[in-house]
Amino acid sequence: MQDDGSVFEYGARYPVATDEQVETGALTVSAFPNPSAGPLTVAVDAPQATDVTLEALDALGRRVWRESLRLGVEVGRVTVDASGWAPGPHGVRATSGGNPRQRR
Repeated sequence: MQDDGSVFEYGARYPVATDEQVETGALTVSAFPNPSAGPLTVAVDAPQATDVTLEALDALGRRVWRESLRLGVEVGRVTVDASGWAPGPHGVRATSGGNPRQRR
């Protein structure tokens, strides 16, 4: 490519921050190991005491597991037996105060 003296300007193609990322008090969820055909650990980080509903959904959006718990200011962990779930991708969703967070 020849240098023709043109000036190029680059910008972010994807948002570098959103309101959800910036606000304090966001709920986060993770699941491991991924993939899993047996025990699955679901971890939820709540920056303040809150009631949380955890759900696992299959690829068609059907709920295959649900559990509600009360979290303090901590990372809560729940171990789930995923051995009976159908093969394929699943998502884990944590909902608190009507605000869902999901991880595939």
